[in-house]
Amino acid sequence: LPVLMNYYYNCPIDELRRELQRRGLSPVGSRDSLSETLLQDDERRGVAAVSVSTTGKVYKYPTPDSGRVRFSSSVHPETIVGEKIIFWTMNTFFNSLQIFFESGRSCTIDGGNLAIGLDSDLRYRLTDLTHEENGIMVKGVFPEKPRLPTPSITIVDAVVAERTTITVQPSMLLSNIKTRFQPTSQLTQTVHTVVGLRLKGMSDIGYVWASSEPRISASNVNTLSTRVNWNRHWGDTTLTGLRNDVPVPRWGFPQQHPKPGDKVVVVRKGSMIKY
Repeated sequence: LPVLMNYYYNCPIDELRRELQRRGLSPVGSRDSLSETLLQDDERRGVAAVSVSTTGKVYKYPTPDSGRVRFSSSVHPETIVGEKIIFWTMNTFFNSLQIFFESGRSCTIDGGNLAIGLDSDLRYRLTDLTHEENGIMVKGVFPEKPRLPTPSITIVDAVVAERTTITVQPSMLLSNIKTRFQPTSQLTQTVHTVVGLRLKGMSDIGYVWASSEPRISASNVNTLSTRVNWNRHWGDTTLTGLRNDVPVPRWGFPQQHPKPGDKVVVVRKGSMIKY
């Protein structure tokens, strides 16, 4: 089996040093140590580590020939400001974040063919509510009592923005030794559209983004190499499907008195084939 390697390893050392300087980390060391430092920073800070900048309020409609899978036409983010979120579901049946409001309306933030993700501050606030993610329902921290309104969080601001993200782009170069192709990579910047939400209790806007899951792509040419490169693709998110005919998909918990953080499997995802 191929061995998973640090996906920064094949990048030029000058690019590694510049990226470390951008992140405020020490650019001193060998290529191995520099790539390991970047990987550890990725694991520690997640998407924040590779995000270069986010420019807000650049709303634009997706082009008809973009090839994206969309649920319906896009809507302006200002239309959901003031709505109160009571429930949300993400990446269960579709690559999307569907938000349900106290008013009876709902909207969808669509990632096309890519999975949806949340900035850490937005995720932290949203998980105060009971929600469903990847087929698992999680009990929120707010108490739910009979004859009282369903707990909610108000949307204070909403924008569509452009984010610039660092991406490791694998490629192949012809080596001077025995004229073999050798795997190499370079650090590039990808610009993609994100949807920003500032909820009551948040000081800044947090963003909803779309990306492929980290995946392994074999880079062995003519079976001369067993190296494996990691690559991640970033895509645009679109605010769509503002409607009032979709019921909130809540089936309740089997426990009589569920505690905050209790989980229930709603949909079991993944292959049922045993190897």
